[in-house]
Amino acid sequence: RRPTMAHNLARFLLSLLVSSCAAHTIWPAPAKALIGDGHVALDLDNLQFQPVPGSHVSDLVERATKRAVAVLRGMASGQCSPPSSTLSTLALNVTSSDEGLSLATCEEYSVIYDAVDASIMTLTSCSVFGMVRALETFTQLVTKNNTCLEVPGQLSIHDSPRFPYRGLMIDPARHFMPVSFLTHILDAMSYSKLNVLHVHWTDDESFPVLSSGFPQLADGAFSPQDTYSVADLQSFVSEARDRGIIVIPEFDMPAHSASWAAGFPGIVANCSAPFTHGSVLNPALNDTFKVVDGLLQEMTAIFNSKFMHLGGDELPDTCWSSTPDIVAWAKREGLDNTTAIEQRYFDTVLSGDWVTGVTPMFWEEVFNVGLHLPNNSIVEGWKSGSLGSIVESGLHGINSYKWYLNHGCNTYGDGTWDTFYTNDPYSHAAGAPQEALGRILGGETAMWNVCVDAVSFDSIVWPRAAAAAEQLWSPSADTKDAKVAEARMAVHRCRLVQRGVAA
Repeated sequence: RRPTMAHNLARFLLSLLVSSCAAHTIWPAPAKALIGDGHVALDLDNLQFQPVPGSHVSDLVERATKRAVAVLRGMASGQCSPPSSTLSTLALNVTSSDEGLSLATCEEYSVIYDAVDASIMTLTSCSVFGMVRALETFTQLVTKNNTCLEVPGQLSIHDSPRFPYRGLMIDPARHFMPVSFLTHILDAMSYSKLNVLHVHWTDDESFPVLSSGFPQLADGAFSPQDTYSVADLQSFVSEARDRGIIVIPEFDMPAHSASWAAGFPGIVANCSAPFTHGSVLNPALNDTFKVVDGLLQEMTAIFNSKFMHLGGDELPDTCWSSTPDIVAWAKREGLDNTTAIEQRYFDTVLSGDWVTGVTPMFWEEVFNVGLHLPNNSIVEGWKSGSLGSIVESGLHGINSYKWYLNHGCNTYGDGTWDTFYTNDPYSHAAGAPQEALGRILGGETAMWNVCVDAVSFDSIVWPRAAAAAEQLWSPSADTKDAKVAEARMAVHRCRLVQRGVAA
């Protein structure tokens, strides 16, 4: 049977994909890169990482080098007989001893190599986390030639991110994901230099966090096995820090809190069936704030990220106004509408002991209804073009508008990788003055696990989250046309697959 035109086209596209997997690229695109045509063999078996004199020496960097070698070993196959001229040493120069991780952390780095001295490549960074980024770029410079690995014979890369907040949001409250899979997510993020993992830990459907101070809250988990212990969380945060990733915990409130009622039924105004949206935390009770404040104190200590996302989204208008004891309390307090009650709720939460040194974060609804928020708040624009108004008000903002990876069970979300790639956060703040644009910290893609679990997660998140990662890292002039990036995206998708990410 003769092949059809569609069959020939499919074969042609497959050949392009296969050939592009062997191409040489870096993702996200560096700020400045000069790469020569020639190649030098990499002696992986004898590869050494040597700090230069005066460099800061760190166990974190040593662990990063081991992960880099593991990635390269995954590329190698068969016996390689490299030529006499090989790259066998990476000289590492970390110029600062500061190992603090925050949105202000310097991630700038350079990679310099000239085959005139074929045995040594120099990686320089302003921090240990900049070196983590440099090592990721190094692994992406390595290509395979038959059974041998090789690197470009000449290169000069100088790189730093455009935005300090380059994130992914995940939702283990809707579908529990094992800690091992959370670590897999961290690895996948690191391959695209993402640096923030926003975890929506709790929602109406479940409360999977096993608090030491309030273990009853985990009665709202799907099962006793579907929980994260304090040790689990601490290990997870440590693994994230090793990869230069800040974990921002979210405990959504006062709505999206039906699961809290399983352990503390008295603090929830029950306006819906169990574990469904509609019930809201009760602002009229001191016990509500004892639990909230104690939980947030414990969690800020465990996550040590200096950020706490408090949600504030999709508050049902009728729950508080249809609960008699809340109506009576609000009347006594002179709170004549839902917005006034919500303002009192967050004022009380934000007066707790947990808040010292912590930046509160919210979904955009709290801004849209006119709540007064602390000056250091970060507001996340997700459902409208409100980002410009947020930053013009003096608050900091991040963008997830047009970066939703799904909408409920619609896993198409906000589109294909090319629309994610060109979604510049500044485009949602048109007309804002430059001074206000400086308060846009970046953004994140959002993965809601309503109909997604660990089995399907990768194929929905990647490579679209990687497309957003380049928008957030690379110079804005270089991220305006997805067609220009198409060949590199095909390569990066192949790279993710080769590294175990089912993109």
